Amino acid sequence: MKNNRLILGSFLTVLMSLTPLAQASNLEGDFKGAIKHGDNEIPLIIHLRTDNGIITGTLDSVKQGVFNKSLSKVSHKDGKLMFDITDWSVHYEGEVDTAQEQVSGTFIEGQNVKKLIFGKIYPSHSNELTDMVGDWQGTIHIPGSPLSFVLHLKHKDGQLIATADSPDQKAYGMKIDSVSFVDGQLNFDADGPNVHYRGQLTLDKSRVYGMFEQRGKQSGLEMVRVATK
Repeated sequence: MKNNRLILGSFLTVLMSLTPLAQASNLEGDFKGAIKHGDNEIPLIIHLRTDNGIITGTLDSVKQGVFNKSLSKVSHKDGKLMFDITDWSVHYEGEVDTAQEQVSGTFIEGQNVKKLIFGKIYPSHSNELTDMVGDWQGTIHIPGSPLSFVLHLKHKDGQLIATADSPDQKAYGMKIDSVSFVDGQLNFDADGPNVHYRGQLTLDKSRVYGMFEQRGKQSGLEMVRVATK
C-alpha cells in the first residue's frame, strides 16, 4: 500500500461490529468497522482516549499494515464524533446512535465520499483461564502474504499451555514457550521464531483481537473461537 493510503473503490459497503454501545456520552475505547473493496474487506479499528477533557485517537488498518495512525482534530460534541487524518486528506463525521448501537457517518478521502459505521468493541476483564481454553483461528495480516493461524489452548495445573498451527506453511503443533491471560489480555511467546502476541478478549468471549509481532515486524491478528463439534 503506497503512502499508507486507504484504498477506496467505486462501490464501498461497510460492516460493523455487532457489540452494544452502552454509553453514548463515553466514546473512550476501541471501535471497529470495515470497508468492502470489491471482493475484499478492509477492517478499520479506531482507539479513542480522553485525557483532561481532550479526546485523542489512533487508527489501525490491519490488512494494510497500518497501526497507530494518529487522528487529528478529534471531537465528540452534540452527539457527533468527528476526526481527520490530515496527511491522508481524510475526514470522518458520524452520529452516535444508542438505539442502533453504532456510530454512523460519512468517511471522506479526497473526492471519495462513503458511508462508514463503527461499533464499539467491549473488552473482557476476565482472569478465568478456562475462558480461553479451546481452539482459536484467524489470519495474520502480513500485507501481500496473509497467513492462516490456529492457536490451541489447554488448562493444566492452574496454567495455560499452548501450541499453534500455520496451515499455509504446513506447520503444525508449533511450540509456544509462554502464555498468560490476565484482565482479559492474552499474551504468548514462541522463542524459536521470535514471535510475540498480545491480544484482547471481547466481552462475549467470542474473539481476540491484537498484534502479532515477529522479529520486530507487526501484523494484525484477530482470532475467533472455533466451535466444538
